[in-house]
Amino acid sequence: DFEWAANSFLLSTSGTGNAKTEPSSSLKVGIDFVSEDYEARPPHELGIGECDAGLKIEELTIEDDGIGLIGGIISLLENFIIEFISEELNEMACDEISMLDEEGEELDEFVQELSNLFHTYLKEGKENEAESSIVDP
Repeated sequence: DFEWAANSFLLSTSGTGNAKTEPSSSLKVGIDFVSEDYEARPPHELGIGECDAGLKIEELTIEDDGIGLIGGIISLLENFIIEFISEELNEMACDEISMLDEEGEELDEFVQELSNLFHTYLKEGKENEAESSIVDP
């Protein structure tokens, strides 16, 4: 559900509407895990790579608060409007996800904490491996 408004020199109107997405809508996001040396240290940082939002609107209903003129015009242009809204929402979804990479200090901190946890485990594992490889003559 959403609210909309349109203002021009001839007309000022607003209303409500709702949209239903197709079940085949999708969102694919590439996440890059960064480490200086994957053999010695687990990833400590995340990066957002490719983003492909495939939001598809199946049904769009627009109602206005007037005599229905704008709602009728919108209904005539429904396919064009659905395509326009889908493109804008897909772009907005990827922009928001990209902001996680640009302003995602919390994500980086979380990955750093995980990295430290795994690094401790890896160090303990190497120490145990070294101890078990020592053979008493």
